[in-house]
Amino acid sequence: MYVAEAGGEGSMSSKYSYVDWETLHSLVARLALAVSRDYAPQVIVGALRGGYVIARLLSDFLDIEELAAIGVRFYKGVGERGEKPVITVPVVHDVRGKDVLVVDDVADTGRTLETAVADLRLRGARSVKTAVLFLKPKSIVIPDFYVEIAESWVVFPWELCSFLREMSRKSDSSAIDYLMSQLKRSGDLARFIQQILGVSSGDGSTRV
Repeated sequence: MYVAEAGGEGSMSSKYSYVDWETLHSLVARLALAVSRDYAPQVIVGALRGGYVIARLLSDFLDIEELAAIGVRFYKGVGERGEKPVITVPVVHDVRGKDVLVVDDVADTGRTLETAVADLRLRGARSVKTAVLFLKPKSIVIPDFYVEIAESWVVFPWELCSFLREMSRKSDSSAIDYLMSQLKRSGDLARFIQQILGVSSGDGSTRV
């Protein structure tokens, strides 16, 4: 199911897209509305780490108390050509005979969702559907519910410092300047992050 942006095409195409908390709540509310019209999950499973934040918000909107988590990492073994998905945090909640909604923030390659769905079915879930905020065009899995198509790198409010550190390692000053310019709209937040990470911006130079 595709939930289009009201009055728009429901897509994001800039290189980076910062989502603040207010926007995030609106996106999750739209996702919750779509789910409520088409599915009645008894359990919500959030993919760690970002997906669990979305799952917690969804559980509030949909009034679902049964909330669980799953962690999936990708490793490449010696002599292997591709990365193999490994469940690092298994679902401990009993999902046998229940309708389950798997939630993530972004369906990038789709392999996290694919792995989680397969695992939950093996655990005896009666039905399993998937929901994300953003779908990347290259994903091998089309979620049952999603809000927008995103070609950009989506930066969420729970990963600001992680993003800045990674962009610093890549010497991508334009990415750092973009995010810091967005954060300056949030009062003291930009200043606090500058102090935590040693980010400077505004004089043509950026560092972390």
